[in-house]
Amino acid sequence: AGGAGGLAPEGDTLSVHGDSVSDFLRHFEWNAESFDNREALPDLVKRMQKIVDKADVDVRSYAASYQEKKASLASVSKKKGGNLSICNLDDVLTPELVGPDVFVDTEYLRTAVVVLQKTAEPKFLEMYETLDNEEVPFGPPDDRYAVVGSPVVPGTATRITQDKDGYVLYTVVVLRKYYDGFCERAREHRFTVRDFVFNPARAAHDADAVAEAEAKAKGALAQLRGQCRRKFSLLFSVWLHIKAIRVFVESVLRFGLPVNFVCAMVKPRAGAGPALHTSLKAAYGDAAGGFDDFMTGGDDFGAPAAAMGGFGDNDYYPYVFLPFVPLGR
Repeated sequence: AGGAGGLAPEGDTLSVHGDSVSDFLRHFEWNAESFDNREALPDLVKRMQKIVDKADVDVRSYAASYQEKKASLASVSKKKGGNLSICNLDDVLTPELVGPDVFVDTEYLRTAVVVLQKTAEPKFLEMYETLDNEEVPFGPPDDRYAVVGSPVVPGTATRITQDKDGYVLYTVVVLRKYYDGFCERAREHRFTVRDFVFNPARAAHDADAVAEAEAKAKGALAQLRGQCRRKFSLLFSVWLHIKAIRVFVESVLRFGLPVNFVCAMVKPRAGAGPALHTSLKAAYGDAAGGFDDFMTGGDDFGAPAAAMGGFGDNDYYPYVFLPFVPLGR
C-alpha cells in the first residue's frame, strides 16, 4: 500500500472499518446493517456497484485536483530553475546581489541584461561597445548621420554572476530608443539579451508564490490520501461481500437446495496450495456425487468431460474454490 504512487506515507497502514486488513478478514461477518440479506441478490449487487462507481468518481476528483496543484507547483518551480539563459531572473538579480546603481531606467537610458557562454566572454568584452555600430547618429545638426556609432554607453559592462552550466551574466547601459536594435545585433553574435526590468518587490512575491503552490499541493495530496484510505476501507468491505455472494451462488448451483454447506476463509503457507487441495479433496471428495468419474471419463461415462471444452481436472474441485489476493501480495 505504501508504494502506490507515493500516496501512502512510509509507515502508513491501510485499515478496514478501524481493523487491520488481516483482522477484518479473520473476523469477517456479513454486514446486515449495510446490506440487508433479505434483499434480492441482483439488487444487492447493483447497490454495491453504485457504491463502487461513486467511490471511483470521488477519488478521481481528488486525484485530478492534486495533479492540477502539482502541475502548478512544477510550473512555478521550473521558473526558479534552469541556467541563466532561461531561468527567472528575479531569483538571480536580487537586491542582495546587485547594487542600486547597476540598473539604469531613465527617459533616455536603460540597462540591458546580456547572457553568454563563458567561452565567449573575451569576445563580448572586446566588441560590446561597438554592437549596432552604425545605428546611432552623432553628426552635426545639419548632417546627423555623418557620424554614426553604437547605442552602448562605453565602459558600462558589469559582470554580475555565472552559473554551473557555463553561462555568465552582464549588464550594459544602452540608449533606450535603440534598445531593440542592440538586442538584434547581440543575437547575431550569440549573445542573449534577457527582457528584464529590475523590481525588488517582485522577487519576494515570486518566493511567496512558490511557497503557496507547495502548500496547496501538499494540502491536495493529504486530502487525496485521506480519500484513498476511506475509500479503501469501504471498497474492501464491499469487495469481500461480493466474494461472499459469489461463493453462496456457486455453492447453491453446485450442491442445490436446501442450503447445507459451510464457507471458510483459508490462508495457506507459501507453496502449500497444492497440499491444501489434496487434503480438501480427501475430506470432501464424497461431495462430488460421482462428478470425478464424469470429469475423467470413468466407469459410467463414455468420454472425458475435457472433450466438452472448458472443463478439465484443473478446473474442478469437489468444493467451491474462490481464490483472491487481498493486497496484491
